[in-house]
Amino acid sequence: GDDLLLTDRETVQISPAFPLWVDATEFEAQAERIVRGGRGDPTGLNTELYRDDLLVDYYDEWIPPLREHLKSLFVETLLKLVERARTIGDYKSAVELARMILERDAANETAHQHLMFCYWKMGKRSAALGQYQASERLLEQELGVKPSPETTALYNTIKEQASLPQETPQPRLPRLPIALTPFIGRRHELAEIKALLQTTRLLTLTGAGGSGKTRLAVQ
Repeated sequence: GDDLLLTDRETVQISPAFPLWVDATEFEAQAERIVRGGRGDPTGLNTELYRDDLLVDYYDEWIPPLREHLKSLFVETLLKLVERARTIGDYKSAVELARMILERDAANETAHQHLMFCYWKMGKRSAALGQYQASERLLEQELGVKPSPETTALYNTIKEQASLPQETPQPRLPRLPIALTPFIGRRHELAEIKALLQTTRLLTLTGAGGSGKTRLAVQ
């Protein structure tokens, strides 16, 4: 109709004023808000919008790059939400989200790490150990590599320790996140922070985005 399409002798285009709704563009908008915001709000993403990869039966040149972009954005956003769920102790939601990642990317090692940790915290030690074995097999099949030292270190920690008490089904109050990787460097900054905390109850760390302020503060 005239309200949807703008046409002339050479072009046909969709009117920007038309209230058009497309699942792919709505998903992209929601996901980018979460990724850019630096915080994972589980209510901020409708995962039903991403039912399958974009136009899987079509092969026009413009489709594969966009398909890969949306798939990568989906995984990146879910990883953000997993981290958020873990931080507040909602391990059940974290497990569900990590499983969704593996449905799209079976060799995503970070998702396997999250599942190992969450199963362990939920008192499911055998499931945590079994997840490592699954990751080992899938990484070999999909990428021809072995688990990273971080994944192996987490496996050894779980293997050497007894099962943790069963977690309550309700999320706990927010608490400090537990990192999967070791903290390296920043000795001068750590010493300076410790010295300053002897004279003040509140200390603010400032710096560019992604410079490691949160990780340093937690450490």
